[in-house]
Amino acid sequence: MSPSLEGRTVIITGAGRGIGREHALFLASHGAQLVINDLGGGSDGTGRDAGPAQQLAEEIVAAGGMAVANDDDVASSDGALRLVDTAIEAFGDLHALVNNAGIIRDRTLFNMTDDDWDVSIRVNLRGTFAPSRAAARYWRDRSKAGREVSGSIVNTSSESGVFANAGQSNYAAAKAGVAALTEVWSSERGPGASTPTGSSRATARGTSTTSPPPPAPRRRRRTRAATPGSCADAMTASGGERAAVWPRLVARHPSVADYQARTEREIPVVRLVPVHQPSAATAPE
Repeated sequence: MSPSLEGRTVIITGAGRGIGREHALFLASHGAQLVINDLGGGSDGTGRDAGPAQQLAEEIVAAGGMAVANDDDVASSDGALRLVDTAIEAFGDLHALVNNAGIIRDRTLFNMTDDDWDVSIRVNLRGTFAPSRAAARYWRDRSKAGREVSGSIVNTSSESGVFANAGQSNYAAAKAGVAALTEVWSSERGPGASTPTGSSRATARGTSTTSPPPPAPRRRRRTRAATPGSCADAMTASGGERAAVWPRLVARHPSVADYQARTEREIPVVRLVPVHQPSAATAPE
């Protein structure tokens, strides 16, 4: 049975196009109330256009779903706060955050400018950190007020951050950082939180489109086959006991077959971090 996300509010960053758009369409089809965030810039981070986010929100509403658009800059602390506020003002609560916003500025080391490096780190890494901090603080405040907290954070890493693609030192550094943040945030939530080992379709098969995989470790934490429903499963689970990995959505969603060509060389690795109501003894300030 497909999980229901009725009454669950989800923020998706970078949702106007590509993988983020497919996140939104899938979650909307399961009843989620969505905040569609997209700055609307180019793939290199230049420009700004509120159109993609607004158009997708209107498309979802026209199909009978619930969605509002937001074009705040998620790498900005103020923008991240406004993004969370948008969810609360529109739907009364926030249950999940999907960090998907990202850009690419491919350059070899000797051709990379300071701006190429700084913009990539800002959008891909800080753009994951700032919304997550805003959401986590909202959930912490609710917990301290004695209210029930049930939330999830979905972070998007990349094959480039795992296997190191040539010409992507800025992007790879940011995406490796996202994977590290995911592990750290999981450990900060106390004994109830869990983060399974993530894998992309390429690593699961033992092949890569860009470089060979590392030798298999002697001991591996349990993981399971990923499907788009894994994300919805984790968002509906109580206490996070059904946390799951959700790599390579575009490989499994029939409406994005034309998008797969681009993603053959950058396969996302997505992990869910269940956010639990912490006890006084385990919740750091």
